[in-house]
Amino acid sequence: MITRRSSSARLGHPYLFGNIPLCLDRGGSVTVTRVGFGENLGDLNVDAFTLRSFHRPFDNDGVNLGEPIGLEGRALSVKHDVSQACQPEDSSRMEFAELVLQVSRRTQKTAFGRGIVVTYLSDGVERRLGISLGIGLCAPADAPIESVCD
Repeated sequence: MITRRSSSARLGHPYLFGNIPLCLDRGGSVTVTRVGFGENLGDLNVDAFTLRSFHRPFDNDGVNLGEPIGLEGRALSVKHDVSQACQPEDSSRMEFAELVLQVSRRTQKTAFGRGIVVTYLSDGVERRLGISLGIGLCAPADAPIESVCD
């Protein structure tokens, strides 16, 4: 599991975590209906999310991990559809949608979400995808949770 953190996260303030690639195993489109955490230690909320076309290098206009701003402040429109095939037919280029999460800490304590769960509709059937990624927002004077805030 990869863990990203933002130290001294302000209570209730939105933070963006991006560079989370999603793509389809074949052509078509799916609609993401919900994104949350498989396990939540503390009170970390996924307040909003968006997907955006992402076929450029991560450091080129991608959303970093733990940007202290919300989707609106970064001027990101909300989009919940994925149509990028991991490798389109007759192409050597890999394509992805970038999943961007807006999260916030709702209590005075450090909060940590382990395992992102993406719920989506494909051909009218609800499915779930688990992503092994942890996100932590650390309270300034709180004891660390599982060494997230060291």
